[in-house]
Amino acid sequence: MNKNGDLVDDNYISRLISVSLNQILKKELATAGIESESNTVVMDVDSFSGTNPEISLEEYVKTYKPGYFSANMIVKEIPNVTAESFEKALQAVYKAGLDTTFQVAIRVISKDDYEACLKKFKSLSEISDSMYVDYKIVDEMKLFIDSEGFHVFQAGKGGE
Repeated sequence: MNKNGDLVDDNYISRLISVSLNQILKKELATAGIESESNTVVMDVDSFSGTNPEISLEEYVKTYKPGYFSANMIVKEIPNVTAESFEKALQAVYKAGLDTTFQVAIRVISKDDYEACLKKFKSLSEISDSMYVDYKIVDEMKLFIDSEGFHVFQAGKGGE
């Protein structure tokens, strides 16, 4: 709201859609033995006028035509996790989002730091790089899926 009490921005409906996408990711990754949490943001969309909290992901995409979805994700450290470990989950989100591009920045958190990081991650509505300063990141990846398929933008051992 502005100083006059007028509503100038409302992201409630897009946050509900974010929860839907996060649930798909978490479920798909759990079947692969990957413990994760994500925070997705709907990009390039004007859904300010949306007021239906029961809107489905499919209906949202058809109505508001988001440009893409962008996520931050934390993953609990496990042996042999690679960028390709996330391909099936990204395909599921892409399909559920009616072929809307989905990009994700993944930080693999040491198993010793994961629970503390998870607690902080869940408490924030927006995620920034500074969120991770107190936690050991064992790997970082940037992945995306679009009409041309699954892509690895960046993968490699991350900060110590």
